[in-house]
Amino acid sequence: MKVEQRAPTSMEEKKEFDSVTFDQIQTISDVSKLRRLEQYMRDEGFTSTADAARVRLHEMGSRTFTDDEEVAKREAEVELSKAREELSSWKAELGALRQKKGARRANQEVPTVRDGVAGKAGGASITEVVEERFDAGEVEFMAEREKEKGNELFKAGEYKESVEAYDKSISLAPKAATLANRAAAKLKLKLYDGAIEDCTLALAQDPKYVKVLMRRAVARMELKRYEEAYEDIEVALEGAPGNKELQKMRDKVLRKMPQRVTQVEIEEVSDSDSDSDFGEEAPREEDVGKIEEIVDAEEDVGQVVEIAEEAPRAEPAKEVGRTRIQIEVCSDSSDEETSGDEQEQEEDKEEEEEVGAVRGPSATSSPSPAPPSAEELKAKGNAAYSSGDLRAALHWYTESIGREQCSAVYSNRTQVHLVMKNFESAISDCNSALDLDGSNIKATYRRARALKEAGRIVEALACLEIVKQKMPRRADIQGQIDELRRLKAEAEKEARVPSPEPKAAAKKSPAASPAVIKSPSQAKQDLPIPQSSTEFETNVRFMRKCPEDLARYVYQIPVEKFATLFKKTFTSEILGSTIEGLLAGFDHDSFSFCHEVLYSFTRADRFSITSKMLSSKHKACLRELFDRLSEAPTAGGADLASLKKGYGVK
Repeated sequence: MKVEQRAPTSMEEKKEFDSVTFDQIQTISDVSKLRRLEQYMRDEGFTSTADAARVRLHEMGSRTFTDDEEVAKREAEVELSKAREELSSWKAELGALRQKKGARRANQEVPTVRDGVAGKAGGASITEVVEERFDAGEVEFMAEREKEKGNELFKAGEYKESVEAYDKSISLAPKAATLANRAAAKLKLKLYDGAIEDCTLALAQDPKYVKVLMRRAVARMELKRYEEAYEDIEVALEGAPGNKELQKMRDKVLRKMPQRVTQVEIEEVSDSDSDSDFGEEAPREEDVGKIEEIVDAEEDVGQVVEIAEEAPRAEPAKEVGRTRIQIEVCSDSSDEETSGDEQEQEEDKEEEEEVGAVRGPSATSSPSPAPPSAEELKAKGNAAYSSGDLRAALHWYTESIGREQCSAVYSNRTQVHLVMKNFESAISDCNSALDLDGSNIKATYRRARALKEAGRIVEALACLEIVKQKMPRRADIQGQIDELRRLKAEAEKEARVPSPEPKAAAKKSPAASPAVIKSPSQAKQDLPIPQSSTEFETNVRFMRKCPEDLARYVYQIPVEKFATLFKKTFTSEILGSTIEGLLAGFDHDSFSFCHEVLYSFTRADRFSITSKMLSSKHKACLRELFDRLSEAPTAGGADLASLKKGYGVK
């Protein structure tokens, strides 16, 4: 029996579901698609949208997955009731037969004839008879029910019982999500080897299952298998590069890892690949592996963000207590657990108590040595890198960042990640460095290198264009730009090959796919959704030369992302570039998306000032965009007039 898929069938369908409206739901006639939409919205917690899809299904004479489960549950109960009745009837017949045989033995003194049960030993047992009544779909339903039972027991803190429920579910259908949940329960019971085994089985089904990689990393950290834990975290970061929890885990495991590991030889390369001295026009450093130094001058340090200081540590190897990391239950539906803040506070408190118990009264009587400063920790990282001890360098840079966030230290750690070929981690550190100091040209160059190695050619080219503007006399930079342009041209050439698919494409949501022609470069490679305002500005600065690319980039960003993406940094450049992209990809179907994006900007802290600082070109684009919005069939009347007034457009 083929099981109908409940989740969106593709990323395009997921984007369409994320931006669907109530009016659009009423136009959907595909029953399977409506069922997936209803289940997806209910799992994500959008009850009103799910209810709208459910009403639409009922109007069409169909049912939701939840309705199917209720019907299947009732049918299973009926079947179980019938099985019990048959079992009772069989017991009654067996009792009557025994009474009859007993009476015959009392009346006749002859040997008992056993033909009444002859041949019955080879027959099907009662259990087999009951099991034969369920097909594959019903078995899957029972497995899902046992998994949900395990989830409820987990939430109630009954971890041993939840493992038993998961055991039953896995015996019926060994799904990756159920194995992941059982691993979480075993972590709570401190059965770390069992948790690792379950995670490994789940990863055999889905090698990029991020939560499972996180849980196996936690178990390996508890067993002090830090190298293996670090490998799991790096693989997980490839699938979720912006995940803050993974970045915290990576920092924790780096602190726990031994300082002395096998040294890695760092190959020196020619000056054509050098990124070493981007602070000046005339380069002085000769190899790409050289680590930048932070001098006392404030302008070289970059913007420093102060964070809460951690408890003093004498050496990472002497830390007391095991690393504790929040564990979430992962299933096909959303499984709730204790909030992260409460759990972290509770774990921190336990860790402090353990440390206090080990230190004893002498810790309070004698003053503890002052913890090393961020600068001292950075110097240790530089020394470790120079000696080829990359893991130790990662450790000390991570410790330095924990003391004080600094753009240059993030850039140094980026260089280590590049040598170790951890390109997603390198990109993440570059983004952090540029968020702290947007003028850090070394971080921009290293970001270009990491993006190139990760296959994100368009973004890498945008970064190198910025570097070239700052350092126009560097011939090696121009050579790298030429190479990236060649790679981009090859991608465009491949994209021009005619596709066997029909030219007519299904109409999509404007938020998921703008009404623009897909450029050859984007046909081969789509830019990911930006994770910071710095990343957005860097990309649009280069894509402004191609309006189609800019439009596609802006329209792929979810509407709700605009309100948070530019919360800290909102400039006229950001606003103007967004307006350019909205205008380049505008058609009548994209009215709602444009309207919501423009409205979200009005809630920014510095909107009134920023909107007045738009260039004359961007103001002209804004006026034209509002003209097109006014001509759209779904124009908002008074709402649109109020929005125009907010932007100062007459």
